[in-house]
Amino acid sequence: MASREKHIESLDTPINPIYVSHWFGAVSVADAINGAFERIFDRGLHLATRRGESTIIIPEKWEDCSRNMLAFLDVKIKQMRMMALQAGRKYNCTVYVDKYARTSRGVELHQCAFHLDDFDKNVGDIPTHWLDNEDDYTWAQVCQDGQYYSSSSSETWPRPEYVRFARLEKMRAARLERVDPFSRYYAAANRN
Repeated sequence: MASREKHIESLDTPINPIYVSHWFGAVSVADAINGAFERIFDRGLHLATRRGESTIIIPEKWEDCSRNMLAFLDVKIKQMRMMALQAGRKYNCTVYVDKYARTSRGVELHQCAFHLDDFDKNVGDIPTHWLDNEDDYTWAQVCQDGQYYSSSSSETWPRPEYVRFARLEKMRAARLERVDPFSRYYAAANRN
């Protein structure tokens, strides 16, 4: 096993089977982040409906994230703010989504690596990087190892989108294998 200490480039990256059950049955990084945001919003809404108001505290800045990850997290926070407004109207409460605590009761979003530790009830872990001794997992492996991933009885395995991701991954690997690594460097240097 190789040591994996890096930020996550693509949200379509499959997660290793050991993380699947812990991270809400997610297959990809995006699924795990979506599950984490849902869990923390549900907790914030629960506190708000019982106390009248709550705060979901977001980080000041996301550290060491790829551009794709930053864009995705910004969209998720905007989405959470919209959901908070709608839930506030529906349940007659106030859910603040802010960088600092506006109420005495609240929950926090924390940036973290994928892990198997227990989740704190009032802290939402958002996985943005790898820090483990696992190998990178591929979509082809996901398609082969269906026993680790949940699916309904009426669903065929592997799912069509997983097969498509595996094909794209295979084509990308073949293209990179054909291209001399130095030619990519010189091509990028000549564009500037």
